[in-house]
Amino acid sequence: MIQRTTTLFWVGASLFLGLVPAIQADDLAYVTTPTQAFGVVDLNTGVFTQTGHSGAYLNGLGEFNNVLYGASSAAHGGGSTNTLYRIDPTNGSLTPVGNTSISISQFGSTTAGLFATASDGLYSIDPGTGVATFIGSTAITLGTTGGLSVGADQLYFVLSGPTSSILYSMNTATGALASIGASSPGVCLDGMAFENGTLYDASGFCNAGSDLFTVNPGNGSTQFVAHVSGFDEVNGI
Repeated sequence: MIQRTTTLFWVGASLFLGLVPAIQADDLAYVTTPTQAFGVVDLNTGVFTQTGHSGAYLNGLGEFNNVLYGASSAAHGGGSTNTLYRIDPTNGSLTPVGNTSISISQFGSTTAGLFATASDGLYSIDPGTGVATFIGSTAITLGTTGGLSVGADQLYFVLSGPTSSILYSMNTATGALASIGASSPGVCLDGMAFENGTLYDASGFCNAGSDLFTVNPGNGSTQFVAHVSGFDEVNGI
């Protein structure tokens, strides 16, 4: 994954239909890109509609209690700080929540809360203050290429590269990773979003544009859905 700080880049695209009541019948996901564009991607067609500009480079998206969040990292540079933000889903504008005190690599969420990875392991993120609490280290070096899932009961992590991407489940009590399987085909996958019983992901940065995939949470294999129009990379979904 050319070294980047998540989620997605795809650094962060996140499925948040609960925040947008009945837009249309199709499944939709919020997306943030390396150029700080914010918008909605149709998970059936791959069509992206930009609705705003976040004004910060986000390392992923997360959702908790029907609120959309994003997180940045000072390690990225360009004025970025170690900050948790609330995101206005209508235009992508950011409201700072607080300093996370860690250099976040990937940011995501489960139905139980917000989570982030750093070089030393997994953290929980307080949605009210932004404070990061260390959960545990992992058995592999996470680096900055990969992504955390959003919207599922289970936290998933994908470790990506130009020739293969490995899907893991991540224990939110200990930080331990359990390998599920390699993606097929092997592509640069990043942040993931869970919607209506389906896990979605997208490729980017090491390819000419982004493709949208469904991911089998049982074995890590992928199924092509559509080419994404409107952006070439994603930081989060």
